[in-house]
Amino acid sequence: MTVFLGTALVDMYAKCGEVHLGVEVFEGKKGKSVLVWTTMIKGLAMLGRGSDSLMLVSQMESLGVEPDDIAFIGALCACTRTRLVDKGREFFNSMVNNYGIKPKIEHYGCMVDLLAWNGLLSEAKDMVEKMQMKPDVLIWGALMAGCRFHKNVELLEYVIKH
Repeated sequence: MTVFLGTALVDMYAKCGEVHLGVEVFEGKKGKSVLVWTTMIKGLAMLGRGSDSLMLVSQMESLGVEPDDIAFIGALCACTRTRLVDKGREFFNSMVNNYGIKPKIEHYGCMVDLLAWNGLLSEAKDMVEKMQMKPDVLIWGALMAGCRFHKNVELLEYVIKH
């Protein structure tokens, strides 16, 4: 099975909600590339299996496979699903400091979502204000959702203005 076929199958099974079949393909794959790892990490995170996704990230690193920027998006999404704020901060910092990956808007979106849903609204706002790029509607939407959930009207008004 080629890298592309294996990756496509893992992705398809995850998107169809048949993650157990994707796991079978993944586990049967020899010589896994970062692409296969990333696809499995994102698939598990997307289906609410954040703990399994985070275990894969650790396993990948321990085997010497260097995560790419997409793997970190999967890891951050998994942290959001499992509400692991400290682990999310750790991944975000590791991405920058250990792997030299410059955060993209998707990374910031995951972090803002993670912080906002966990009630860390001022930290989420600070992150938005310190971003290296202009926040998009998804970033503001994540902060807005956190404001609504935690009933922070003052910050919600600030978000609406942007």
